[in-house]
Amino acid sequence: IWYLIIPLLYLIIISFIKLFPLAGFITARNLRKKVKYLYRYSLGLLYGAGKVQKGDETYLEYAERLEKENIRILKWTYGYLSSVFSNEFESEDYADAVNLYREMVGSFKNRYSIFLRVLMFLNPLNSLKHKV
Repeated sequence: IWYLIIPLLYLIIISFIKLFPLAGFITARNLRKKVKYLYRYSLGLLYGAGKVQKGDETYLEYAERLEKENIRILKWTYGYLSSVFSNEFESEDYADAVNLYREMVGSFKNRYSIFLRVLMFLNPLNSLKHKV
């Protein structure tokens, strides 16, 4: 029975860690916080793929490096930064940010097959690294 319990426990723990930002996105009432949680979740996707932000690298430098690898995250990073640091953030800005997130996820899905994305989800490396 332990050979069933241990993998199930691993799946529960890794799911909780990886999907926690999505829970924050769903429950947040503030639109800025929603974008922040969504960006944190997208970084988790990339970290599972081994695309980790270097310690001295800014968000924009990180995004530019990933753009060279055909992962469309630069516009999404600009959308995230403008949502967090701009003086005004309206529902139209939120809708634009979500569309930029979808564009990034689309490029991520085009780059990696479903099998690799499942393996990336199960990859525990860098799961707890959240710099946002």
